[in-house]
Amino acid sequence: MSEIQAIWLLGSLALFLLALAGWAVSLARRATVIRQHLIAAVQDLGTGGFGGRLHEDEVGTEAAAAFNQMARNLDLQIEETRHSVEHLRDLAASLSDRVLLALNDDAEVDEVLGGLEELTGHHVPLVIGRHASFFFASEAEWKKVQAAALAGEQEPLAVALRRQDGELYNGLAVLRRRADGQGHLALMPPPGVVVAGQNESPSEARFSAFAGALPDGLAVVADGVIVSVSPRFVAMAGADEGELVGRRLMDLVVPSDAVTTAALVSAVPDAAGAETELTFRRPHGQTVTLGVTVGCMEDEGSRLYLLSARDISLSRGRRRRLEQTAAWLAAALEASEDGLAVLPAEGSRLAVANARFLEIMHLEPGRLPSAARLDAVLDRRFADGEGVRAFLAGRPDGEGGRLTTTFATQEQPARMLQLSRLPLSAAPGRSLGILVVARDVSQDSQARERLMERLQKLETAAGTAQEEGRRLAGERERLEQEAARLLKENGELLEREEMKTNMLGNFTHEMQNPLVSIRGYNEMMLRGDLGEITEEQRQGLDVALRNAKRLAGLVEQLMIFARTEDALTELTLEAFPVWVLLEENIALLGDRVKEKNLKVTTRYDTQRLSVLADRNLTSQVFSNVLGNAVKYSRDGGEIAVTVRPGAVDELVVDVRDTGVGIPRDEQDRIFSRGFRASTSGGTRGSGIGLALVQEILKRHGCQIRVDSRPGEGSTFSFTLPLAPDDDSGEVAPQSDHPAGVQPV
Repeated sequence: MSEIQAIWLLGSLALFLLALAGWAVSLARRATVIRQHLIAAVQDLGTGGFGGRLHEDEVGTEAAAAFNQMARNLDLQIEETRHSVEHLRDLAASLSDRVLLALNDDAEVDEVLGGLEELTGHHVPLVIGRHASFFFASEAEWKKVQAAALAGEQEPLAVALRRQDGELYNGLAVLRRRADGQGHLALMPPPGVVVAGQNESPSEARFSAFAGALPDGLAVVADGVIVSVSPRFVAMAGADEGELVGRRLMDLVVPSDAVTTAALVSAVPDAAGAETELTFRRPHGQTVTLGVTVGCMEDEGSRLYLLSARDISLSRGRRRRLEQTAAWLAAALEASEDGLAVLPAEGSRLAVANARFLEIMHLEPGRLPSAARLDAVLDRRFADGEGVRAFLAGRPDGEGGRLTTTFATQEQPARMLQLSRLPLSAAPGRSLGILVVARDVSQDSQARERLMERLQKLETAAGTAQEEGRRLAGERERLEQEAARLLKENGELLEREEMKTNMLGNFTHEMQNPLVSIRGYNEMMLRGDLGEITEEQRQGLDVALRNAKRLAGLVEQLMIFARTEDALTELTLEAFPVWVLLEENIALLGDRVKEKNLKVTTRYDTQRLSVLADRNLTSQVFSNVLGNAVKYSRDGGEIAVTVRPGAVDELVVDVRDTGVGIPRDEQDRIFSRGFRASTSGGTRGSGIGLALVQEILKRHGCQIRVDSRPGEGSTFSFTLPLAPDDDSGEVAPQSDHPAGVQPV
């Protein structure tokens, strides 16, 4: 890489990272602005400002439209809820001998409907937050009611209750629990007891209590005739009470629902709990479809059927609006990077919380905790749990003022969580609670610190880029000079290598003729062709002949080495049967095999025996490997040659002997030039044969390895490339067929 390229690369990298950092800062600022607008809009919702408050340029088109629509729907729902609550309280005011207590999942009283003071003597404000067992004569009585609720019993249970003055009295109680743990507890006097100031009969009083406590319209039917109706049922039916009481229920529905109506009000106990839809005929030909649930009860020996009716069209429309608004609100809450939660004006348990708030507070995902559970988590999460509870329990002062405080967690290293609270009110002077905003400011601070560190590193890198470029330029110049020097030295080495090779070739060629003459005359004198010789002369000539043969072998190896180095520069590849070349080389070693009384066998474990290689060089491989096996085998030993399939497109040749073996720590060096194993002893050799074999196989893309144990022999295994098509026409000898050379 040139200096200019290096400088350009570092500069481009620095600019890219600076641009990336700027983009990240811009996104962070934009997210902060959107979050501030959303929090301000939620605060406006809490103060009763339910009109459109967000603009497209503040949070985007989709978010603004969704939030503004949510605000309008929430306005309608709160107004409808206010009317429903007022109507429910008006109905509850008529109950003097019935009490309906709304319980949270800790069985604590959240709401009271009915004549609490008339029945128990307690005042409503003093029982809010009390445990339900407070009204019973003993804990055992309360547990009896709980057991009946778990068993699914619907009828009120006779229990012993306690008045405000401590007096015990008999009464009826029935408990209903929902899946989320919340429920309702109804308390009433025993049948036949009329509370002071109440002139209704027990049946009428019981119906009035149910009618006042339930938001649905109620009608009591006996023998198929309506005997009593609630005002809400009258409003739903669109007729006067006198037009309904005393009439058969079947006469009020459309003909298509007559069979269903008859089944609902039949004297069959199993009808209790049935649900269906009935279409009632209103005056002037109008109709209304009501969802009806049937309840069955005994009263003075007769069976009464209570029909709980609700306007399905109205509930469906409200449900759709509520679901749509809830979806918009949930989307807005979950989209916030901050934790958001609502604490109601009455009570200390969470009313609403998004997933981020639960995560920051280490609360269970998807579930709002009870008040006791929230306190325990705050003590475990924060170093000052008491301070956090006090902060959340307080109410902002002034006109919707916002209070913000930062608290440290107990974990190590500690994190800093910023808590903010904002007032929520439906109307001036009417508080709905507070909105709590939780933010992990330690993470933001760490992110800013990391960003500043990266920017500082980039500035440092950019400042040193030119200096590094100058250093690289000097280094490049030095490397160019070094390369020129190495190129020159390499040329000189090539020249010397060529001179050495030429000298080696000339030397071996010039040595060959004198050695032939020396061997020839020694052999003639040993045969007696030049006259009789003495025994001492014979021994001397025999020694001279053996040394001449050894020198001739060494010269021959040098000649082969010189020729092979030239031949390796360009391979002449051809396809030929490897077994033929193997048998030829074994035959050439016949005299030496007979001298040592060796047994040579061949085995072919595959039918694909045609290889694609340089035939002359491959023959040299067989000659050297087999020659070593013969040389280092003990007299009377065995040499086994196996040809078997190897990896894809390869043959493997194993040459196993029963020679002296090679030590394990020397096996990796056996293919080095001039190296001879320590176990070779007095066996003569040049130490270049196996190095030459390895070089030839490498040029063919093949390899050789050795597996040997001293005193047990060695196995040399090498690979050869298979020819694409085996069309040699030759047939290899059968497996375990002895080679052509047999021991004498």
